[in-house]
Amino acid sequence: AAQQGWAGLSRADACGLCGLWDLARLGGDAAKIVGRGTPLERKAWAVRTVGELLGLIDAGIGHEAFLAEARERSRGRFAHGCSPYLCYCPELAEA
Repeated sequence: AAQQGWAGLSRADACGLCGLWDLARLGGDAAKIVGRGTPLERKAWAVRTVGELLGLIDAGIGHEAFLAEARERSRGRFAHGCSPYLCYCPELAEA
């Protein structure tokens, strides 16, 4: 039954944007952007998006507002939306 959750999903679409707020609050000042084999446009999107989200954190965005923004960006990029199966921080994934 649990394997059915993977139906139609690809680990190439994994996301961890929601975790940036917590990592920044813990003092993290670097993030690895995965996708060595992905097209340049997708890498550019990831770098731009992470930079913009880190800017929101620096500006003082609250946690819930940040999660909403990160999830919206994920939905805008990946057809599947937020999924615990494709999240580097599954405890933050939308149910």
